[in-house]
Amino acid sequence: MKKIIVLILMLCATLTLALTKPAASADDGVTMSQYAIKLKDLIVNQNLHGGIVLNKSVAKTMKNGDMNDNLWVDNTYQYVTIPALRNNAIDVITWSVGTDKWKTETVRNIALDFEQKNPGWMVVAAVNGDFFDINKTDQPISAYVQNGDVYKPVGSEETIGFTDDGGYIYGKPTADEDMSLIVLEGNDVVSKTKIDALNQLPNVGGLALFTTDFSGQVNLSGYTVYIGSYLVNRVSGANRFVRGSITGIDTDKTSLTKVPTGQFYLVTKDVSYESLLAIGTTVKCEKELTGAFAGIKNVVGTRYRLIDNGVVQHQGRQTSQDSLVTTAHARTAIGFKQDGSIILLVIDGGIPAEQKNGATLFETGELLRLAGAIDGFNLDGGGSSTMVLRNTEGELEVINTPSDRHERSVSNALLFVTRDPKLKVSAVGSDYMEFEQTGAIVDGSIKDISVRVGGKTYAFEGNKAKAMGLNKNSTYSVTFYYTIVENDGRERRCASAEYKIKTAGDVEIKKFELNKKLNLGVELSYRYSDDKDLVEEAYIEYGDKKETLTGKSGTVEITGLTKGETYEFKLVLKLNNGETIRSGILSVVAEGKISGGGGGGCSMGAVQYFLVLLSVLPLGLIFFKRRK
Repeated sequence: MKKIIVLILMLCATLTLALTKPAASADDGVTMSQYAIKLKDLIVNQNLHGGIVLNKSVAKTMKNGDMNDNLWVDNTYQYVTIPALRNNAIDVITWSVGTDKWKTETVRNIALDFEQKNPGWMVVAAVNGDFFDINKTDQPISAYVQNGDVYKPVGSEETIGFTDDGGYIYGKPTADEDMSLIVLEGNDVVSKTKIDALNQLPNVGGLALFTTDFSGQVNLSGYTVYIGSYLVNRVSGANRFVRGSITGIDTDKTSLTKVPTGQFYLVTKDVSYESLLAIGTTVKCEKELTGAFAGIKNVVGTRYRLIDNGVVQHQGRQTSQDSLVTTAHARTAIGFKQDGSIILLVIDGGIPAEQKNGATLFETGELLRLAGAIDGFNLDGGGSSTMVLRNTEGELEVINTPSDRHERSVSNALLFVTRDPKLKVSAVGSDYMEFEQTGAIVDGSIKDISVRVGGKTYAFEGNKAKAMGLNKNSTYSVTFYYTIVENDGRERRCASAEYKIKTAGDVEIKKFELNKKLNLGVELSYRYSDDKDLVEEAYIEYGDKKETLTGKSGTVEITGLTKGETYEFKLVLKLNNGETIRSGILSVVAEGKISGGGGGGCSMGAVQYFLVLLSVLPLGLIFFKRRK
């Protein structure tokens, strides 16, 4: 009997071990470390814009790295490797949206907002940034600096600051006690003056700032009021940040009870400000950072260090009482490699049925280390975890699966940006491809342009290049290489994404263009070849709508558009062999009551990249399926 009991116990132990700890066999995956086993690769070394490389995999990870518990979970994760910022091909920017106070938005929309306000630049990668007060103010928990503007000088958690030489610093910033009035000319500082009072009258000869959250009443007799119109107005506890321009000067105002929305007041008796604060002058009011963070232009908050000089932190379930550390969540993290390159990592969570369980901080750090990081930091996670990349169609795409099943609005995002080279594939035939550089570079120029097609490099002559002798109905890898020369002489050597472009076969799009704008509508013309009658359905796609086409060529009117909105039109051909051919995108802003009856060409926004511009000239076949 004793032997039977022992045998049963041994059998149970074996079964338990088999169920909890995967064997490092070829059937189960590839052992990456004693805490992680890769089960499968979903995307391997996909080359994107600016030299960014994307990987996406599924792995088993040991919860908390705890050998005693020995609990293993499946996790889907994606990471990108970004070339060292000191190479100057890519810059890092912290960004948020909203004019008045703090405002949340999705990571993708934050990226689009940056592009809209910074023509000539494009976002190539983005993740959510700091933890934030999701229930009340929407402001970040830590200090936050956006492109040189100190929105929030101090906070409760550590931050990462990105230095001008491509490095970073980690810690809690400190700041001046007093605010400063900074007069700007472009991005250059003209002067700095101490602001010695906020929402109250200044000392004799001093300067006061009044903002929209002022309440009370003050006597302004004898004071000069410089009226400002703000672009940004942020309140963070006792701190204020205002950026805008002087729009008026009032010497007759006798009292103040309220500052109108959209305005700020600078109040003083010092006449020397008359020459400094002329109408039209750009100013900002902020507390400047001191110490190691002085002059840092982009600062984002973090919570917990994941890797310290190659050593992963937070191992074991008893390492912390904070559930953020030891409980599985969707995660966003940033890591730094020995060579200065950056890793952005997002782990999906909250969807166990799809191998998306989420990770503890130790597991996050371990996957980050295995990706090559020697230092790493935890950013906001859970439903906030989002990775957006510019894909090989030139569009900003969410690469991960957010645990909310949709993008959550967040306080800020970490953007990696590069210059828009305005390069495109202009035409594709059965045995050739044509390429074009379409316009001037904002605040700079472009040189040394080449395009690599199927392993062969073609140099641009002027603003064009052509690859000949290609095979019919064949897919080629296409990558652009170029140098951006900034106005200050600094050069950026860059590369585009690796596009998969197919030469024409029996069906070819010959034309898809805007004839003219109508009153809240457009007139589009199209033509395609189909000698073997392979096209079983043809339509123009825009948003969630489509306009069916009845012939191989013609014009079509689309009306009922909303004034001021941007519409993206695409010609789609579905073939009876299961293939789908799509044109490039025509981007058009809808207008009302068009006068003069005509006009041609389509309006292209800064967020479209060269494949988006394929509509300018006749198009060939482009077979590309986005990877989700």
